Amino acid sequence: MEVQISPETVLARAQRYFQHEWAHGGQIHHPTEHTIEVRTTRGYVPSTALGWVFNLTMTVLTFGAWLIVWLFWAMGTVDSPKDTVVLTAYPTDTGTLVEASSTNRQWRADVEAWIAEL
Repeated sequence: MEVQISPETVLARAQRYFQHEWAHGGQIHHPTEHTIEVRTTRGYVPSTALGWVFNLTMTVLTFGAWLIVWLFWAMGTVDSPKDTVVLTAYPTDTGTLVEASSTNRQWRADVEAWIAEL
């Protein structure tokens, strides 16, 4: 989507949006000059109710042996990216080209709705 403000303004507004209005949390990074990225990572404990139910059920069914499997899985996946959204803003002859990509459909929809408000 093309907007009529500078890339620096877009990225500054995106920074404020991700810090104050973004409901999904995550860590904000600036991998390149024209890019802002928000990423959540996996932790040791399940992040959903279904994850808790699954792990507790497996623990009961295996008389606790599942905890060993879960511990090895958790150690291997902790701090790996879970959800990511990347927003880029490049200058063009007629304004700024703003693009969003994400590994999560809801995150992408939220960012695209925010871009439409610019």
